[in-house]
Amino acid sequence: MALGMNGIMTQPEPRTSQNMEAVTLLGRYKDPYLQTDYISLGCASIEDGRVPKIQITLPYPCAKVKERIRTELTEHLRAGGLAEVDLHLAQSIPRLNPRPQTAAMGEVRNIIAVASGKGGVGKSTIALTLARGLSNLGARTGLLDADIYGPSQGYLLGMAADKKNLAQGKQLRPQMAATLQTMSLAYLIAEDKTPAIWRGAMASNALQQLLFTTAWKDLDYLVIDLPPGTGDIQLTLCQRACLSGALIITTPHQLALMGAMKGIAMFRKLYVPIIGMVENMSYTECRHCKTKQYPFGKEGAKKITSKMDVPLLAEVPLQDENASPQSASFDEEMAEHLAKTTALTLSRLKVNQPPTIRAVDD
Repeated sequence: MALGMNGIMTQPEPRTSQNMEAVTLLGRYKDPYLQTDYISLGCASIEDGRVPKIQITLPYPCAKVKERIRTELTEHLRAGGLAEVDLHLAQSIPRLNPRPQTAAMGEVRNIIAVASGKGGVGKSTIALTLARGLSNLGARTGLLDADIYGPSQGYLLGMAADKKNLAQGKQLRPQMAATLQTMSLAYLIAEDKTPAIWRGAMASNALQQLLFTTAWKDLDYLVIDLPPGTGDIQLTLCQRACLSGALIITTPHQLALMGAMKGIAMFRKLYVPIIGMVENMSYTECRHCKTKQYPFGKEGAKKITSKMDVPLLAEVPLQDENASPQSASFDEEMAEHLAKTTALTLSRLKVNQPPTIRAVDD
């Protein structure tokens, strides 16, 4: 008896009682993060044999939690009467948007746009934090700096491109920052102080070149750091690429919240699912007494998320520049929390389908 990824059971051979018992027990165990059993998820396969061989393929980054789940599940199976079991856990991130992806992005399973309604809210830092957190959790991750007018990922990453090896035929070779595949306009211009003085059409073309001609390789997630606002770059991205979802960054300040609401409305009009909102610079915390202060107001994002019906994924404290995503004092635990929450929320999203026009006879 075998149970495939689509949850359909087949019976090539007579089913053994142990294998049937394994199916029953797996149906009673809920994944600690998805809160659904592996039979319903269709991510379990069972091979016949004296000792049942169970393969669980988790649809989210699980490098940090795989052993914990394996231990809990083994104990659950043994408590249910399966004294011997050959249990294996693996990870396979599915394409979480059913819309067809352009052929040029065939190596990218999911694209996450990180956006904000206005500048100065720490969007680029959060984008890098998310990408680094996803990589730490075991996902193959890329980071595209799509802020054409003010690319900052090169600075945040603390790296410059190897310009001699940047071109690969007609494609661009992604630059490796530890485990991240990265690309930015900053790698292509002469120096950091060189501005991109371009009209909207030129900026949109530059985005498409960075996105489609970069030789991304086998990515579970591509995080795109968008420029602030709701302009040409955002529109081009939504029209030309299949986005799995958008993450909206804000601060508790009222002007930032107003911009965030506009960003949410824009993505919804373009049929891009909203993964959630992150409130950056949410508070400061005393190193000694751990008392929290709220310099820009308290719980501003909570009011917006309730009004706009989007989840608030994280409240990130105000940090000094020395706590950048590439520094030794960077909060890895916070990055992994944001990454895990984003990945799990994305896996549960329902895609807003564009309207269908049908011709009917009167």
